[in-house]
Amino acid sequence: MTATGSITVAPCSRIAGELRMPGDKSVSHRAAMLAALANGSSTLSGFLASEDCLNTLSAVEALGAGVERDGTTVTITGTGGTFRPAEGALDLGNSGTGMRLLAGLLAGQTFETELTGDASLCSRPMRRIQEPLEAMGAHVTLTGDTGTAPMRVGGAPLHAISYPLPVASAQVKSCILLAGLYAEGTTTVIEPRPTRDHTEQLLRGMGVPVNVDGLSVSVDGCGSQGPQLTAGSITVPGDFSSAAFWIVAAACRPGSQVTIRNVGLNPRRTALLDVLKRMGAGLSITPTSGADAAEPIGDITVDGSPLYGTTVEGDEIPNLIDELPLVAVAGAMAEGATVIRGAGELRVKESDRIATTVAMLQAVGVQVEEAPDGMTVTGGPVSGGASIDSRGDHRIAMCGAILGLVGRGPVDVVNVDCIATSYPSFWEDLDRVSCRGKDNVTFVIAIDGPAASGKSTVAKRVAAALDDAFYVDSGAVYRGIAWAALERRVDVHDADAVARMLDELDVGFFTRDGAVGFGIDGVEPGMAIRTPAVNNAVSPIAVIPAVRVQVVKWLQGMVSLGTLVMEGRDIGTAVFPETPLKFYLDASPEERVRRRHREMAADNAIDEEEVGASLRRRDKIDSSRKMDPLQVASGAVRIDSTAMGIDQVVDTIVAAVERDGGAWR
Repeated sequence: MTATGSITVAPCSRIAGELRMPGDKSVSHRAAMLAALANGSSTLSGFLASEDCLNTLSAVEALGAGVERDGTTVTITGTGGTFRPAEGALDLGNSGTGMRLLAGLLAGQTFETELTGDASLCSRPMRRIQEPLEAMGAHVTLTGDTGTAPMRVGGAPLHAISYPLPVASAQVKSCILLAGLYAEGTTTVIEPRPTRDHTEQLLRGMGVPVNVDGLSVSVDGCGSQGPQLTAGSITVPGDFSSAAFWIVAAACRPGSQVTIRNVGLNPRRTALLDVLKRMGAGLSITPTSGADAAEPIGDITVDGSPLYGTTVEGDEIPNLIDELPLVAVAGAMAEGATVIRGAGELRVKESDRIATTVAMLQAVGVQVEEAPDGMTVTGGPVSGGASIDSRGDHRIAMCGAILGLVGRGPVDVVNVDCIATSYPSFWEDLDRVSCRGKDNVTFVIAIDGPAASGKSTVAKRVAAALDDAFYVDSGAVYRGIAWAALERRVDVHDADAVARMLDELDVGFFTRDGAVGFGIDGVEPGMAIRTPAVNNAVSPIAVIPAVRVQVVKWLQGMVSLGTLVMEGRDIGTAVFPETPLKFYLDASPEERVRRRHREMAADNAIDEEEVGASLRRRDKIDSSRKMDPLQVASGAVRIDSTAMGIDQVVDTIVAAVERDGGAWR
């Protein structure tokens, strides 16, 4: 495999859509190998046609199995328990799974076979399978310089062993169990922690008893004649590790929603879901398994929301080892620190995934501290505008693309051809759920500023000037909560009471006449949110932390409605800090007083001095509140409208959107 090619991925305001994942790579490898040994023909539906898995098909065909492929359906005619010698070395490409599992099956054959692969595979540790296989009596020769492939294996009768794994590894466990099928006696593997059990599941489905007692897994051997596996139909589930990229992307982008159909839900693979739930992501699962499914299958729906840091360690590590770089990506987008420890196995994957993940995050401005067995990621702005080198590692390449989607600026991902080893349709799926897709072009224009700076008038006019854009008055949402509190006779100064009320409110948002409106408990409050009573109640309501957190979630969720022109006081700093379309409107204090006085003069007699005092009080409240104070967002275009007319301000913003909006789309 050559690690070449590059592509630039730009931010997207919303990740949305439905996807069906290609077949699970781990299951595809194992199903092909076991079907190749079975008695009769097996049909594998949903087989992953990736470079790695196609190399496995070529290998078993070279060993005597019959292979016919029609898209993702593969028919394999088995050899009846033992392989035939291959002509020449078997090239497994980039697949550690392919090499280690085939080594187990070949260890008990009566002939020797040479296994090789690309430069990455031939740099990965193989003594971890050499030692137990030699303990069983196999001949294993590693010809690499540091205990690595190429390797020669086989040519000797095997005896059973009981082997405690030094490191939790499903590949090493499977290698020993598969060799145990050709041994005399019962072979037992003792795991330090539970790992994925696809091999055990498939063996049972093909008629081989597998005994599990706590962390011990055992099979009874059949000697040199090999196992008698029953051929049949196997449905390969959608690959959870591939689905994980979209699950994390949607979880990181509030307002997003992605559904993954018919994905594998083996509990030894889905620890990522538990981690994301702890971090605050919205997740739901609907089982859909059929009778011939090799694994539990279901639909996963993820709703984006603000994430919070967590710690990942212990038994979780083996069951999300492939997804740990994505956990780090989620940590970069979360509030607080995310700690990954006990994951030293990442050092010996297709790349040193601790080092490559740290380098990837640092390239986009994330604070991350590397440890021997993990890292600590401190959430903060993901700046983008960087180049990320995958170093030929398919999962790092895809993580880099996800950072480009959810960060603040485009990311150039270098060496992306390696993605074909596991997920050939990755870029097509990215287009389906992101703003790169033709049917999902939405973005957010954030307009902040102090009172009487012209935000509302300008934002309405900008929304009207753009196609299919909706105006959002964020302050109206706070007013709606204040109105609801008054209607329910809730003390607006009692933060706990207001928080309890929030949990009970049924709030829905809709678009009408070019703007986003809302209803509370089935009622549209309309102008009732503009009464003097609400005017007095909204300030104490707006400083309650629970209110601000909830309103931010609601505002972020509005991206599902389409392109937004949202005005307020913290849109570019707290609600949509990642949008590059940020504007801060201001004017001189004297001009703001004159504007507000003109607005109010038609309704009641009030002098400019009183208006000025009111604005100064409001400015002090806005700029000094502890949570999300009024300030100029990083990267915002600051517009002083003191000497500008409304048309000039609107034209300035529309021109900037037309110039820069393409990167956001």
